Amino acid sequence: MRAFLIIILILFLVGGVATGVYFAVPPVKEFVDENLLGKSSPGDSKAGSPENLPDLPGKDREPLAKPEVIPPTLPVKSQPPPPPRKLSAAREAAVVAKYPHKKFMSLEKAVGNWQRIPQKLFPREVTLRNGIEFPVVINGQASGTIPVQPGGLAVAVLQKGNLLLVRPNARSPYQKYVGLHETNLKKDVTNLYNKNLKRWHRYVENQRQDARDRILDGMPMTRKEVPQVVSSVAQHPVPSVPVTKTSGGTFDPVFGKAPKVDARGQVTAAVNSIRRNELKNCQLQFVQRWGRPKKERIKGRPYWTVDVTFLVDSIFGRFPQEAKAMIRNERVEKWTIIEID
Repeated sequence: MRAFLIIILILFLVGGVATGVYFAVPPVKEFVDENLLGKSSPGDSKAGSPENLPDLPGKDREPLAKPEVIPPTLPVKSQPPPPPRKLSAAREAAVVAKYPHKKFMSLEKAVGNWQRIPQKLFPREVTLRNGIEFPVVINGQASGTIPVQPGGLAVAVLQKGNLLLVRPNARSPYQKYVGLHETNLKKDVTNLYNKNLKRWHRYVENQRQDARDRILDGMPMTRKEVPQVVSSVAQHPVPSVPVTKTSGGTFDPVFGKAPKVDARGQVTAAVNSIRRNELKNCQLQFVQRWGRPKKERIKGRPYWTVDVTFLVDSIFGRFPQEAKAMIRNERVEKWTIIEID
């Protein structure tokens, strides 16, 4: 045991002396560092710099990210759109013959060469090109005038040849004749006539497209009317046959419940809305066309929509007006009038 302690003491003394020589004698320190411990010399500063260290992960060094490999982009061939569905020439001719465009008298004839504009146009607001001064008469005495500047407005209440009787407003007792050419009335009447013709043209084109779609879907060109059963014996009346629902009622999580459509093509929700007078100037008996319900987003909101064409009065007779019903869950939320440019 004593010999063991002596050996330990000797090793301790030798180690202390070696440590002192290592730190006290620089050549010894450099020799030990380079040959025994594998350290680089102080002059070799780049060898231990971070950029020259091997790319190996360690406790104090994060692994370098692997470079992203982007596969080459292959050219994508766009699929051609499906060819439009078309009728045969014979069927197209049958559709055109079924729904011909109407012929109308010329504008000049309709207004009697501008001498007889239909009276139902009046009263109508007009623009006075040159301005006017309406004489004010009180108790038979002149009491000044009511001036209207050039480009100002007045109300035409009557035509007499090339003259128009105008007033400052519809209720004013003061009036004066001006030349028809001094107002914008001819331009307004011409625009109204052209708009009405365009409405008829659009109505006929919609009818033709409806017929084409029905034929392409394997249905008859026109819908068959559901006959109403009428009793021939007055004392035993027979109720009319209810219209059979032919489509609608399915639910879409985005667009809501699909509107119901009867055998005549009438959309139940729109029919009920018209009966509640929610579509201005429209009566159910004057509805001429029912479009097919379709899904549309209007101002970002999903709707089932249906186009309806009905007749309205004009100075040139009745002309078609088109409106769109916006439906959600079997109720019309809003009607919009489809204007013709």
